[in-house]
Amino acid sequence: MTTDRLNAITFTTPLYSTKCRTYIKRPSTSALKWDAYAIPFAGGIWSAIGIIILVTGGVMSGMKSFASIFRELNNMIGDEPISFLNTIFTVFGALCSQGIASSLHDPIRIVHVSIHVTGVVLMAAYSAALISSLAVKTFVMPFTTMEGLVKDGTYRFGVVGASADFTFFRNTSDKVMSVLFEKVLVKEKNLPMNYFEGLTRVCNEDKYAFMTLDNVVSQLQSSVNCVVMPLNVISQTSISMALQPHSPYRGLIDNNILLLRDSGILQRLLNAKWALTGDNVESAWSTVEITDVVPLIIVLIGGFFMSFILLASERLFYIKSKKFKRKKNKKRLVANGKTSMLNKIQY
Repeated sequence: MTTDRLNAITFTTPLYSTKCRTYIKRPSTSALKWDAYAIPFAGGIWSAIGIIILVTGGVMSGMKSFASIFRELNNMIGDEPISFLNTIFTVFGALCSQGIASSLHDPIRIVHVSIHVTGVVLMAAYSAALISSLAVKTFVMPFTTMEGLVKDGTYRFGVVGASADFTFFRNTSDKVMSVLFEKVLVKEKNLPMNYFEGLTRVCNEDKYAFMTLDNVVSQLQSSVNCVVMPLNVISQTSISMALQPHSPYRGLIDNNILLLRDSGILQRLLNAKWALTGDNVESAWSTVEITDVVPLIIVLIGGFFMSFILLASERLFYIKSKKFKRKKNKKRLVANGKTSMLNKIQY
């Protein structure tokens, strides 16, 4: 229903309302999630895990230190690490599903069991949340508004030729729509003849935007070979039947439409037959792309480089310290030799 058409024909009571938007092709790659491996747990949970590691490590280290005081237990201690730092690494490894060397003390064994149970629960929860976050694709849109489309300047724009959509842009008072009409839409010499052709161009052509209705996309999404993404709503549109001016059948048709609406049949048709819900059946399988594991690969490569730098630094420090010791020993030998020579001369 448009103002121009109301001057020429008569409309019945609206069957339904839908939204008018511009659609573009969904980007081929998803957004790079730098925080993907930290998202599964909130900040409070990460803090709680850190506190658990510190407290448990302190308790275990204290138990081992307390046991070492008694002489009768010295033979039972064995080679268990007592230092707080080693115990912290042991607890951290247990929470990462690593094993712990069996202790000879029952209190420490109880702590080991508690750590492993906590680690199993944490690892299960983290793994489930991480898989869920990686399976959900987040695509970065180049823009989400009509103003962004105009500022981008690289997209072509189209509507159904000789349609109410084209008239809307020609008569609009909105500045952004006027600029889009004068700088982009007017340059299109071959506009699509229908909505299906327009959506097909969105999929087949690079950087092509097309304005259509939400319910049209819901009906045609399965017929095109790509997934289209909507921008912000341009306007609300009412869909109804067109009749001749002063048609005697208008009252009868309106009455039946209202009866269908009151009985729920019209809503059932909207949901089941005319696909206004926008629920498009997509593949249940979701693959993990290279962008999903880029942060993990960067951490892995960074670890390799860091270990190589530390190894080279340690090796260089070892060589320099060895040379320094040689020079120091040589000076000491020379000094001792001079002293012995003086002693012989004096003798």
